Amino acid sequence: MVLLLSLAAAGCASDRTAPGPVTGLNVRADSSTDTSVSLHWTNPADADFTGVMIRRSAGATAPATAASGTLVMDLIDDPVADIVDFQNVTAGTQYSYAFFAHDGADNYAAAGAVTYSTTRSTPHTTAPGPIKP
Repeated sequence: MVLLLSLAAAGCASDRTAPGPVTGLNVRADSSTDTSVSLHWTNPADADFTGVMIRRSAGATAPATAASGTLVMDLIDDPVADIVDFQNVTAGTQYSYAFFAHDGADNYAAAGAVTYSTTRSTPHTTAPGPIKP
C-alpha cells in the first residue's frame, strides 16, 4: 500500500516568498588594465536568504531575470558580499550586472542592478614629430 501525502495536507506550506534584494551595489576597476571588475554589495537579512546569483550583460541594460545574461557566479550559503569578475572582461566595454538574492526554494528577489564602463587602455601609436632646431 502506497500512501501519498501532500505537503499542504501535512500542514507544511511551500515557500513562495523571495528574500529581500541586495543593496549597496558598488562596482569598480580591480586592475590598472581594466580587465577585472570588483563587485561589492550588502546581502539581505532575511532568515531564508541562501545566496546571490550574479549575472552580466554587455551594454547599459542589466539582465532582467535570473536566467538571462551571462552567469558570473552563484554564491550559495556564502556570506561573502564581494567578488572579482575577471572572466572575459574587456577594457573599453560597458557592462551591466544584476544581483538576484534567492532562498533555498529558488525564489528570486527583484534584481539589484548596476552598470560600469571599463576604460579603454589604448597604447600611444602616433610617431613623434620632427625635432625643431
